[in-house]
Amino acid sequence: MRRDAALRREKLLDAAEVEFGLRGINTPLETVAESAGVGPGTFYRNFPDRQALLDALLDRSLARMEFKQIEKGAKYSASALIEHIAQNLVTSPVLSEYWRSAGRESMAANLGRERFIRMAAKCLDDESGKENLRHDLVPEDFPLISSMLGAILCGRDLKEREQIKERVLSILYTGLLRRS
Repeated sequence: MRRDAALRREKLLDAAEVEFGLRGINTPLETVAESAGVGPGTFYRNFPDRQALLDALLDRSLARMEFKQIEKGAKYSASALIEHIAQNLVTSPVLSEYWRSAGRESMAANLGRERFIRMAAKCLDDESGKENLRHDLVPEDFPLISSMLGAILCGRDLKEREQIKERVLSILYTGLLRRS
């Protein structure tokens, strides 16, 4: 992909994240194009429909998590992954709506779930990644943990979501800690 085309695509994804975050995933796609400063033709060349745009947002979010995991290496623990998810819910709540709207028949959502579980497995494979977490925690628990973190979305604004995040993490870690 040409550099200018890649930049336009990123601008569209950024605009979608903002617009969907403000107005929900049913925001008119023309609003997203306008917010990105491109015409409808450019938008539809990049994303033929809403689902393609949502799939691209999911892919970008997972790629960012994978990059962070590679960047941190062995220091990217299960707790770091959980906190990354929580922070994403504070700053970019749009993907939570995607997960709720994407059914089990969505190939992109299923592939995303598999990528996410592989990231969790990598965190748990390294003994230090388990920290003092309960022994029965498995990678397949992480989508459930992510759903529990969805309570963060009850916050009306960034500040309130940040406060809820701290409380949810506190409660969640109490349940995840190894019992003596």
